[in-house]
Amino acid sequence: MFLMFLFVLFISSYIPVVKTFNLDIISPGLRIGPPKSLFGFSVVSSSNKQQWAYVGAPRALLTRQRSSTVSSNSSETIPNGRVFGNIFECPNGTDECRPILIEKELSEAMPSFHNVLDDAWLGSSLIATSDDSLVTCGYRLMRNISIDRYDTRGACFKVSSDHHDVSYYDFCEQSFETELLHEGSALCQSGLSLAYIPSGGRSDIIAFGEPGAFQWSGRIEADYSDTLLRQLYTYKSASSTPLPYSYLGYSVLIIKSKSQDINDRSYIFIASAPRASNGRGEIRFYTKRFVSTNNFGYDTLQTIFQINNSNHSIPYVLTGEQLGSYFGYSMTAGDLNGDGYTDLVISAPFYYSKRPSYGGAVYIYYGLNGKFSNDRRQILFEPPIHSRFGFSVACIHDLNKDGIDDLAISAPGEKDDVHTGSVYIYLGSRTNELTKHAQKIVPSQLLMNSKQTTIINDFGFSLATQSPFKHSTIPTSSSSSIVSSNSTIIIDYPSLIIGIPKADMIVHLRSHPLVNVNVRIENKKELQAIRYSAENRRCKTIDGTPVVCFDVRLCFDSNDKLAQSLIIIYTLTADALSTIRRILSTVNHLPTITNKQVLNTCENQTFITKNGNDDYFTPIHFSLVYNVSQDRNDLRGKQFILEGNIPMINATEEERTKKFQANFYKGCGNDDKCITDLQLTAEFVNGQKTLNLSVLGIDSEIRIRLNLSNVPSEPNRRKADPAFGTKIDIYFPTFVQFSQAIMDDTTYSFQSIHRNHVRCKMTDLFNKPFPPGKYAITELVFTLSNVSLSNILHFEFNSTTLTDETNLDNNNVTLIAKVLLKTDLSLTAEHRPEQVLVSGDGTLGLSSIKNLDQFGMEVTHIYTIINNGPNSVRSHNVTIFWPYETLDNESENGKILLYLIEEPIVEISSTLTSTGTKIDGHCERLPIWRDHIHILDLLNHTSSINRHRRDEQNVDSAIDSKTSLIVTITSPISPPMDRSLNLTCDPTYRNVRCYPIYCHIKSLSAQNYYYIKLRARLWNSTLIENYFDTYDRVNIQSFASIHINDLLIFQTSTDNDNATVAEFQKQYLRK
Repeated sequence: MFLMFLFVLFISSYIPVVKTFNLDIISPGLRIGPPKSLFGFSVVSSSNKQQWAYVGAPRALLTRQRSSTVSSNSSETIPNGRVFGNIFECPNGTDECRPILIEKELSEAMPSFHNVLDDAWLGSSLIATSDDSLVTCGYRLMRNISIDRYDTRGACFKVSSDHHDVSYYDFCEQSFETELLHEGSALCQSGLSLAYIPSGGRSDIIAFGEPGAFQWSGRIEADYSDTLLRQLYTYKSASSTPLPYSYLGYSVLIIKSKSQDINDRSYIFIASAPRASNGRGEIRFYTKRFVSTNNFGYDTLQTIFQINNSNHSIPYVLTGEQLGSYFGYSMTAGDLNGDGYTDLVISAPFYYSKRPSYGGAVYIYYGLNGKFSNDRRQILFEPPIHSRFGFSVACIHDLNKDGIDDLAISAPGEKDDVHTGSVYIYLGSRTNELTKHAQKIVPSQLLMNSKQTTIINDFGFSLATQSPFKHSTIPTSSSSSIVSSNSTIIIDYPSLIIGIPKADMIVHLRSHPLVNVNVRIENKKELQAIRYSAENRRCKTIDGTPVVCFDVRLCFDSNDKLAQSLIIIYTLTADALSTIRRILSTVNHLPTITNKQVLNTCENQTFITKNGNDDYFTPIHFSLVYNVSQDRNDLRGKQFILEGNIPMINATEEERTKKFQANFYKGCGNDDKCITDLQLTAEFVNGQKTLNLSVLGIDSEIRIRLNLSNVPSEPNRRKADPAFGTKIDIYFPTFVQFSQAIMDDTTYSFQSIHRNHVRCKMTDLFNKPFPPGKYAITELVFTLSNVSLSNILHFEFNSTTLTDETNLDNNNVTLIAKVLLKTDLSLTAEHRPEQVLVSGDGTLGLSSIKNLDQFGMEVTHIYTIINNGPNSVRSHNVTIFWPYETLDNESENGKILLYLIEEPIVEISSTLTSTGTKIDGHCERLPIWRDHIHILDLLNHTSSINRHRRDEQNVDSAIDSKTSLIVTITSPISPPMDRSLNLTCDPTYRNVRCYPIYCHIKSLSAQNYYYIKLRARLWNSTLIENYFDTYDRVNIQSFASIHINDLLIFQTSTDNDNATVAEFQKQYLRK
């Protein structure tokens, strides 16, 4: 045997309003079938027995003898049998389901049953007739018809209401058999779909789909008042017969026609062919026709034709829109607009749309005189791709008691947490248009409070609805509080059964009795002018601060007898549209409160304004969501709780949400509409106002004056109204610091919003608005202690108010200031040793020199760069002009004077190094001068030396042409008494050939300094040959200058940005 159980979920008193409509997801009935039996593949409700369900399980065992009923608490095991498929009956109110069919009864009803193979999928389709007989089919049933030949005609059986008599439908007659079985009816797969309608005669009318007949063109057959009718199939008539592989009969439906055009055709048979019309799908219509012959006549099914625009008779067909959407996968019918005509619902669950994302479509054709057309059609799209929306559809008879049928649509592929599947409920409407779904049912709702841990997949694979039945009459008594004496209440509501074959489960959802409830805000008028003055601050916050408060008086009314003494649970949210909530309940000091209230009573809810609120202009939007309390304590003693059918409010979730608003008193004219015109101006009040220039180190701050007024900008306009919630937002650079605000009205306050954003609130302690005719002056002070990123400062000022303004152009001001950093870089020079002596012992040729000492003495030029402050310098350059050789002739090379023996060095003092201070800098020369340090490497190679001298000539020529460093020799100066000569690189007096050395320094803080050192050798031969006999002293000077590229820097002095270093050469011995 197999396990079954029923679980009931209870809602506790603290749970908010239940988000559902009518179908009960709080207390669903759940049944579990045999494992891996696909229990729930098909479901159907009983027409007679109160809330019974029949379930198909096409992989269940077919036992040889009838087994006893097994409940979820039984330890009995399931008897052995063949995997053939079975159907089960599941009465409501118990946790038991019973298998109906046994092998013995089927073998007696079906000839050659001994030739039938297993895995027939009996129970894959299932219907229950009006007399509670059952018809079920196994469309995969195979029979051995000869050696190595099998047919798949399928098989259908009819089971009597007492389940003891079983009859067999002999479909797919052998007269259509062909050599190739698929070209005839041997593979018809009879009973893939079933449909029935009560005929009012001896029995019901049943339709059978046979999609595999005639090379899968398909066909339908019918059991019409105990007479088997077959759709005429003509091989050569393409106009009335679908093409091969159309799958006609994939889904079937029977409706009763009210059309006068069809005459005696009181019933219309509808069959889908989801692969017809080149894969778009078709819906075809048939009716009964009597065919006479010579000896007798017979009834058959004939295609309904219509006249097209060319006056030709063509089959009456509805065609799908998208290839592969499986238009006609499932169908149902009902009166969805209340006009008395049957409406047709056709699904295409594999319809696909990427943008917007839709997975499945459902077409509703509103009938008129028995006809359906695209002109009276609505298409429903809801869940995203891969949801298979429309996999199963079912009409529910009037869930909300408005006299119109409603619709259930499943989407078994839609994601729901770890589960998949959903069922959408749409309420019928007289507008010929179904609006948004009234209820969405998902597995997580049903299993929320259950210990069931099964992961549900394909929830909604099958659907069945139970027509309304007469629920037991609620008797009246003196103790009953829901009705008066001598009266009764008839409860008459449908239910929905959902099949979940992958979980071997079905879910039974009952609908509730409905009550009409009206909500009133009794003090709505008082809520339109809430005073916020000091005298109205009669309530206090948690910390005791007086605040404004007001009451909302809620009334819930109903005239329904069933609604008497019901408890309403509601959630009331204040300031529902605001991101920052201003209003709190006095009960929990939160914007939202959940409470209970007896129906037909009124109660107050008190709210307070949040401490610090400055918005007394914007309306307070309230949202009220309400429903009947499901708490068993609230329902104790009432008759309907004993019946297990708790009433619900006759409204969708959207309709059970009431929105209203409250307003503060404004005092803005007769129309209570506030209109004003704020005007804002701004100006600098210190520094060089005309240039908007400030110098850090001279000016310590920036001052800006703001002027705000509330006066009409147009002379003829009426007096300005109060400006509620007025504020000035001030934005400034992040490297400028806001210091203070000096205001003429000390009741106003400043608030820091962000590092570069402050706000001035132009309201007093009681949040009174900025009054008409008011002028306010505010002086802002900013400090300039950390300007390092930009010397252009942007200040933005924006005045706003909650009141409507006539002119917004005068609410914004932008000021731009230029700020410079005061600093002073100085450059000093020295050389070591202080004095150099050159003797006249003679000269050596270049080829005779073997080491550096033979060049001459070593000398060092040292430049010291100091930042005297007060601000740092981010980047600067030092350019040094080095005296390399004499300038005897502009077009010829001179003789070497000072020869660098290594690249220049940038270093910081040892004192600063000990403090962790670092200097980031380097010096470089043009590539054409770098070889001059490596002359000694060539001394031992005469040919190389000669080549090097030629290179030097080329180098000098390059300097002349590219750097323009060659200058005219200065005019001779009368030699002093000691016969001295200056050889300098100073641009003003340059009389030697110099090349530049570029030093780049990234950052130098205030009061820090560094050195640039240049080591060189005197070239003795040049001094002796050129100057020994003529001068006693020769000054050879390098020259350096500082250049700052930073636009932020303002130097107080540039006189100390240049320096020279001189070498003094003195003769003591003459030749």
